[in-house]
Amino acid sequence: MSDTPPEVEVILLQKEMADLRKDVHELSKEVAGLVKMWETASGVVAFVKWLAGLATAMVVIWTAFKMKIGG
Repeated sequence: MSDTPPEVEVILLQKEMADLRKDVHELSKEVAGLVKMWETASGVVAFVKWLAGLATAMVVIWTAFKMKIGG
């Protein structure tokens, strides 16, 4: 056992607990920021997919138009 009086040990444990709570709070904020970035990135990917579909459709229509005129 330690030579430290129980009162001091309790105070040290309370300080350690407060530090741990602060760390958990900071980590929670960081995780929330990561989640927000993930959601934003997912939205960008969905938009790019939609844009690729639109571009493909335009190429198909343009090709069909050119084949009809040239053919």
